[in-house]
Amino acid sequence: MKAVTQNEFIGEIVYEESFWTGKRTISVNGVKWERSKHDKKEYFHETAEGKEVLTLKGNYLTGISVWYKGRTVEVLSKPTWYEILIAIFPLIFVCIWGNAEPLVMIFPIIGGAIGGFVSALGGVTAMLVMRSMKVTKQKILVGCAISLGSIIVCGMLGYILIIALAVALA
Repeated sequence: MKAVTQNEFIGEIVYEESFWTGKRTISVNGVKWERSKHDKKEYFHETAEGKEVLTLKGNYLTGISVWYKGRTVEVLSKPTWYEILIAIFPLIFVCIWGNAEPLVMIFPIIGGAIGGFVSALGGVTAMLVMRSMKVTKQKILVGCAISLGSIIVCGMLGYILIIALAVALA
């Protein structure tokens, strides 16, 4: 995941974060900064005048800001209210619907740990995809599609469970 911003004080800031390892790198004006061994949030760069230090706050999901020479620069904005709502909706829906027996009779959906895991995975995926997009309408459409997809997967798992129980009891 990569975020690029331009600032008149610092210049071009490129932030990269690995999805799998969480490793973060930052470069300013094409120069890669090294991470401090004492603090994961601090990065430094050696210049002719001495050592320059910048501090990162946040991550890809919560928004990223850089503190450098007494100034704070926003590299990636915080998620908007609708991004958060779209991301948490599947988890809330599955936890409520999947654990209410009268609702499960209408539309069988798997709840509990499996449903929670599937819907949480869908919510995180929706948030990551929405954070990588620029156009608001596309963010909403794709985020809703991913969230709905995770709910449908939980519904399919519910039907599979019913069929498996019916076969086992027959």
